[in-house]
Amino acid sequence: MDEKVMPLLQELETLNLIRLINVVHKTNTKTNWSAVKGAMKKQDHKTIEKQLKQLRSEWE
Repeated sequence: MDEKVMPLLQELETLNLIRLINVVHKTNTKTNWSAVKGAMKKQDHKTIEKQLKQLRSEWE
């Protein structure tokens, strides 16, 4: 966080105007690709555009 922002936020917390929470972000370095494998096939750009156009027209 910016060096100037943190003291201001802490002062606001001291005045009970805000509550700061400490969030630890957990990074998942291993992705389970088997869950999405095969979700989309390699297709030509024109084929994908055609399918999208068809799907959009079905909503109208």
